[in-house]
Amino acid sequence: MTDLTLSPNTGTPLGGQTITITGPWTDPAQGTVTIDGRTATIVSWVPGTVVVTSPARTSVNAWGNSFTVIGSASVAVVVTEANTTTHTGIYNYTSTILDQALQGVRQQIATLSVQNGDNYTIGPSQVDSVMTDQSIDTGAPLPQVVVGCIMMDVVPDQPYTFDTGTAHCFARAVLDLGVKDDWDFALRCLWRDLHHAIRTFRGTDAYGITEDAKKMMSGQILNASPGTRAAVQVEFDIEVKFRNTDMNLNV
Repeated sequence: MTDLTLSPNTGTPLGGQTITITGPWTDPAQGTVTIDGRTATIVSWVPGTVVVTSPARTSVNAWGNSFTVIGSASVAVVVTEANTTTHTGIYNYTSTILDQALQGVRQQIATLSVQNGDNYTIGPSQVDSVMTDQSIDTGAPLPQVVVGCIMMDVVPDQPYTFDTGTAHCFARAVLDLGVKDDWDFALRCLWRDLHHAIRTFRGTDAYGITEDAKKMMSGQILNASPGTRAAVQVEFDIEVKFRNTDMNLNV
């Protein structure tokens, strides 16, 4: 049961939003506030009201790299008093312009087909958005592809209202290696397909992919024998060009 009221109760995963939280506590001693398990910065704390700045919704993947978790989600807000009494509420992350752009990239990757001259056929079930744990094995046929955002640069003095922002993004794919000597060729063929899909989307998108492929990163291969699984990654930038005070608006 929730006993907190948030204003506003909706925002983007980039953080930096000022939120006023009201609740039933009477202890004037400052406690802590978390949003989706991440510590919010407390601006002021008085009995019944706390003002915080929302944290960025970042996480760490299996390789130890930090990334921004994007997409719509309702998450828990927990206010813990100094005496350890807790109160809960709900904060809603909403789909951003960046989500819309990355969805276009995912859809383009899902059209790759050997019949159309690509090295691999990749369907919608094999392409996923970034998840909290960024799990690679989705249970779909290989190759499996995960598309997400590594980080986003915004105007330093305007963390929530900005003119432009550059999102550093990636498309990472995994596949099984067939024989000992083909792993490098297989990964390069898969990289070429991802690169091709991103270049194709670049020609039609309204969001501004500024660098369609920055590098190839192959996964560490400990034993290049049949059945070994390896990864390849293409990084690219998306330039968010829209000037607005709400990054959820495509205007």
